[in-house]
Amino acid sequence: MADVIAAPATPPGRGAVSIIRLSGDAVAEIAFKLGIDQIEHARARRIDLRLGGELLDEALALWFAAPRSYTGEDVLELQCHGSPPIIDRLMTEICSLGARLARPGEFTERACVNGKMDLLRAEAVADLINARTQSAAAGALRSLQGAFSERVADLGEQLSTLRAHIEFALNFEEGDDQLETRRLDEVESTLLGMHEAAQSILAGAERGEQLIAGACIALIGAPNAGKSSLLNRLAGSELAIVSENPGTTRDPVRTQIEIAGMPFEIIDTAGLRRENTSEVERLGIERALQAVQRADAVVLMYDASLGSDFSELVSEFDEALKDARMLRLANKIDLLDEAGLGILPADDLKISVHTGEGLKTLEQHLAALFDRSEEFAFSARSRHLICLRQFEDLVQTALVQWQALKAPDLLAEDLRGMQRALAELTGDITDETLLGSIFSSFCIGK
Repeated sequence: MADVIAAPATPPGRGAVSIIRLSGDAVAEIAFKLGIDQIEHARARRIDLRLGGELLDEALALWFAAPRSYTGEDVLELQCHGSPPIIDRLMTEICSLGARLARPGEFTERACVNGKMDLLRAEAVADLINARTQSAAAGALRSLQGAFSERVADLGEQLSTLRAHIEFALNFEEGDDQLETRRLDEVESTLLGMHEAAQSILAGAERGEQLIAGACIALIGAPNAGKSSLLNRLAGSELAIVSENPGTTRDPVRTQIEIAGMPFEIIDTAGLRRENTSEVERLGIERALQAVQRADAVVLMYDASLGSDFSELVSEFDEALKDARMLRLANKIDLLDEAGLGILPADDLKISVHTGEGLKTLEQHLAALFDRSEEFAFSARSRHLICLRQFEDLVQTALVQWQALKAPDLLAEDLRGMQRALAELTGDITDETLLGSIFSSFCIGK
């Protein structure tokens, strides 16, 4: 028997309307004690909320009978005026009648446990609430409507069919290590199709994670290249100190911006140089290189009026920069004449932070670095990517192994691993710790 949980479903504070939500097996009893009866499923009814005979508020009550509710249990929603004293007193009364305060995300957790949605859709609820851009909200809504779940389910069906085929061959066909030629071809083509589908889903998930979490861009370069000025330009405010003195930036300075509907975290870092550096500046450079390691892409910025030879800078910091996804940026082109502009590398972007020339082009290139079709993007999290990459690796291993050995017993083991990876992704197999971690990030009342 599910105990009754209750919580405000709207943010705290004053407002026109506040909503209190209750869910559980004994909601009807609590509703009756509040003077609410004879209410139809999914119909709003105006009520006088009275506590101890005293009128507390005029409200709307909505009743959702199990299993036709968000949680799959009996659910009551009370829409009251948004007065904190009213909400506090009503919540106190509801809890005195047998309910308890819901944990963060407990309503959605119950919906997941009761089969109203799978774990992928449940997580999309929080992603939709927390979305910072329209693109992120659209991706979360696609996941909530089942775009992610359906594609994973299709992949699971292919896997289940292949597993049944292989297990049958191992247990019932003569010659456990051989299959008919036609079936051998079917196994290979199925694995190829599963690998292609897994790559497509992973690409959409990676785009979805970036839509939710944002892409991290590190601005690096020699001192006085204009990194801090660029950060201020992109942010639209004076966040970083700008000075002609080298080494002004020590700790990384971060800001959140939106480009083409996608959130970006831009990090201004200490100027990279080896000579004439103080201990504090050396620490700043170390932190700059750490930021490079964590960034999704790097903008390598230089003063175009001083030339474009990066060989010394790159060789000095080769270990940190060699694997970075890099965009080269020539700044201060307002200081160059036509001849000077002509000798700059053709592939480098040219801007003037001072005049604003080229900034729109820079934003377009940053967006293009992570450009994948949003039509197929859905909200995703790091744990989803881990499961999908594990699945993709197992499919690749199984495919190579099958092409070389045609061994059904080895393939059966790989297929079982793939099934576990998908089950962890959808929540078909999970543990209390994972569920607690996922739903603890939700707001109370959702």
